[in-house]
Amino acid sequence: MRLIKNISIVGLGAVMAQGLTALTLPILTRLYTPDSFSLWALFMSTSAIFSGMATMRYELAVVLPRDRTIAINLAIGGVGIAFVISIIAGLVMWILGPWILKDYKCESVGVWALLLAIIILSTAIYQIGLAWCTREAAFRTYAIVQFLLPVTILICQTTSAILWQQSGLGLITGTVVGQCICTCGIFFIVLWGNKKAFRDVHKANKIGSTLALYKQYPLFMTPYTLLGVTRERLAYFLIGKFGAVDSVGFYSIATRLANLPNSLITSTLRPVFFHHAAEKNIKSLENLILISCRILGIIVIVFLAPCIAQATWLTKIILGTNWGEAAPYVVVLSIPMIPLLMGNWLDRIFDILGRQR
Repeated sequence: MRLIKNISIVGLGAVMAQGLTALTLPILTRLYTPDSFSLWALFMSTSAIFSGMATMRYELAVVLPRDRTIAINLAIGGVGIAFVISIIAGLVMWILGPWILKDYKCESVGVWALLLAIIILSTAIYQIGLAWCTREAAFRTYAIVQFLLPVTILICQTTSAILWQQSGLGLITGTVVGQCICTCGIFFIVLWGNKKAFRDVHKANKIGSTLALYKQYPLFMTPYTLLGVTRERLAYFLIGKFGAVDSVGFYSIATRLANLPNSLITSTLRPVFFHHAAEKNIKSLENLILISCRILGIIVIVFLAPCIAQATWLTKIILGTNWGEAAPYVVVLSIPMIPLLMGNWLDRIFDILGRQR
């Protein structure tokens, strides 16, 4: 019953967050042009690649140790690594930015590099904060923060368009500011709830040895994540290089639409199953996993298949007539999203079993 309750709590936050994303996407597509979304998609793709290795995936290890001091050392070590990688990413973009952005009419390469470094560090701290919530079974906090992130980003993006400029830089700035606000929120929530533990962490002074103890995460999980993210995000760079610039915007919006069901299911089930599998024997969850897979199969057949069939009509209704070219991308991208929907939320099982290799 506790497992079902936690799934319901996290699920409510995920449903509200994804529902808000779906409902507000038409607003953003009417405030910003496909060209603006193209620049934003390129920025987020670059950020995702660096964010995939920012913590060296030590945030996954935070959930596992029973000793809180070890978990804190992992969290602090992850933040320190992310700080270094965010600076490196900013410098790389400052050097290579003029070449990468030459087709995107972006003259503020220095601002772009600074925003990139900020969002990489902010996202890393946010991920570690969510991992801590999973560790402590603070699923109510997890759900609230998960819901507030798209709300805050939407408010910042809309405000940027109204008060500043309806451009790619305005869309990027709104995203970065919204992410930073939510990161500060979860940072102070975690810090305030564990004041004594963090205050006493200097007594352990074993951050380096703790990171070495969990070296399988940078050795195996980081390359795996980096390869997966690069595989997904490389398409944005290739489309922008060999196709029209606005095609990147169409592709990015289509990806968001096609990935909505997968994002909802993964964000709902993954943290709860991860926590309970780490706390108990994974074998005890076998029946519940099988039932969940059957339910997801029904959802795919009853709901997703008709949506794919009517992708052209739905895209024009949801996004506006200017975004009709995104429909073919939605159809193509929805097909590989189906197996992801069925099994993506189970990818933490190997962490539980200690089989990252």
